[in-house]
Amino acid sequence: MTTNKNLQQPANGSDVGYWDQPLNNNFALIDAALGAVQQFNVGSVGPVTINVNGGTFVGAYPANTPSYVPLVMYVFGAPTGNITLQLPAGVGGQWVISNAISNSYTLTISMSGGSSSVVIPNGTTRSVYCDQSTGIHFSDSQTTVAGSNGQVIYNSGGSLTGLSGFTFDGTTMTAPALASSTNVAAVGNMTAGGAVSSATTVTAGTGFVFPDSTTQVTAYGGAVPGAFSGLKISAASSTVAVTYNYVSLLSTTNFKTLSAGSLSILTATSGANGLDTGTIASNTWYAVYVIYNPTTTTAAGLISLSGTSPTLPSGYTYKTRIGWVRYSTGALLASFQYGNRAMWKQTTGGYPTITSSAQTMWTGLSMAAFAPSTAGSYIVGTENVTSGAVYVSSNGTPSSTNLATAGSSTNGAYVTFVEIQAILPNEDGNVYVYSNGSNYVFAQGWIDNL
Repeated sequence: MTTNKNLQQPANGSDVGYWDQPLNNNFALIDAALGAVQQFNVGSVGPVTINVNGGTFVGAYPANTPSYVPLVMYVFGAPTGNITLQLPAGVGGQWVISNAISNSYTLTISMSGGSSSVVIPNGTTRSVYCDQSTGIHFSDSQTTVAGSNGQVIYNSGGSLTGLSGFTFDGTTMTAPALASSTNVAAVGNMTAGGAVSSATTVTAGTGFVFPDSTTQVTAYGGAVPGAFSGLKISAASSTVAVTYNYVSLLSTTNFKTLSAGSLSILTATSGANGLDTGTIASNTWYAVYVIYNPTTTTAAGLISLSGTSPTLPSGYTYKTRIGWVRYSTGALLASFQYGNRAMWKQTTGGYPTITSSAQTMWTGLSMAAFAPSTAGSYIVGTENVTSGAVYVSSNGTPSSTNLATAGSSTNGAYVTFVEIQAILPNEDGNVYVYSNGSNYVFAQGWIDNL
């Protein structure tokens, strides 16, 4: 009998009159070796080692002794432990092993006395061979996968391995970083310990949670909502001009980054690139917005009485406030803003005057007409035009003028023009002043809390 497929080897001159029997038996074994399927119904047993030592293919296990002759071994059932198929020592050959076990227990193929065995992953079919000495090996180049349960497997220098921190449990993927030159999409949650970047769109089915606790479904590769670069706003007459390198806008659940923008907002226009609703009013602050229509991919500017909830034109769903302007009587007060720092434009009359009269220590003067409500700081200037002193503070608590934020004074014998600029934090909407003469405090600008 042959070692590997148990074929008969008749001696010369033997089997006279019934030579067909060993010949047909051999053909049956050869046919089985080329395409028969040895089924293994492992039911609910386990752990168990099944000795596959039948030299003749009879039928399915467990009703019959399993044979190593057939090409295909098909294992199914719901065992209660790990399953091992063990081939006889010294039997070489190649087999196709199909693991159809319905639970997570392993299927191992080994050779009796051999040092090498393989594990067939659940739900897969693999080709294996026995080298008759060391045991069982995979026929293809795929090696046993490294890594632990749940780790995503990747190609590391030609070998498959698992990456710590990069995991997927069937619902949630966790990654230290994720980058793509096209779209990135997740049906469920997407959690990253590092950066998630895409040249186009990143979408998560249940949303991204940002540091400000907002949840956004789609991130159009770029910055955090409200971020900007190279922002400039200038207001004069009836026009608000806006330019920027980048500005990031927010909708209800998404954000969008725009680049290289140049917008012109007219006070006499309604809707996009104009006033959101109503008509322009005198001595009134207007918030300046950049808005975006995702359907037409159009960016526009908008001014509104509201600093948080402007009335958006139809189709515009993204917005971000970038500053404020003030409409006086018949025209905008001239101002300009770089980033979040806004300044009034000097005219022939100088800067807007907060006070030019004597004030007892400390007199709180409202800044409502000189800076918007979102100003984090006021930029003011003092000027002596008579002998005496003028001082400014952000509140009324300093016990003397020596403790003021800024100020100036002149010698009584000589009248000298002294000008000082100060930045005062906005504590309560007022600037506090002490002046013992007709000295000036000017409003020069503000720093917006964008």
